[in-house]
Amino acid sequence: DVTFCFEVCDENDPHIIKESIGEVLIGMIDVKTGFQYPENKLDEIAKNYNVTRPETFKGVTYSEFKEMLNKTQTEGFMVFDENDNLLFKAKSPYYLINKLFARGTDVIEKLNSKTNNAYNYFDEEFHPLITHLKDKKVSDKFLTLNEAEKVEYIRNYLNEEFKELYNKKENIKSTKVKLN
Repeated sequence: DVTFCFEVCDENDPHIIKESIGEVLIGMIDVKTGFQYPENKLDEIAKNYNVTRPETFKGVTYSEFKEMLNKTQTEGFMVFDENDNLLFKAKSPYYLINKLFARGTDVIEKLNSKTNNAYNYFDEEFHPLITHLKDKKVSDKFLTLNEAEKVEYIRNYLNEEFKELYNKKENIKSTKVKLN
């Protein structure tokens, strides 16, 4: 007996990062032993049953991985060793900044605090966003938005502001990496 684990993306449950609607096989666990099946077995099952799997990059160096992480507009990557052992999960800066501003209820107040230099907490790539949100008219409007509207607002802003960075040919659109 096994349990299949899926990431489910539904239009009625918006994610921080826009995802394709549907299910993605992300795991399979033996119910009796707790054994987690390796990624290559999941790939095989997905192929046999026409199930979607995250994209895989093999033979990626650590420096290549860091560059991919900084350029992706996805949530991030799961990093495995050559034996399919999960090493760690890494969230992309794009995802983290979207999540922070969409779900952080007191972020605008902290940005506008006289005692808090918001620029110290974010990479320089996000300083234009900080400046934008510190504008009183923008922050007043932003505070009236619900979570989904904030996600959309930040996503649109970042897509426009960083269009050149995120739309380069080498832009990575995946959710998984394997390192050798």
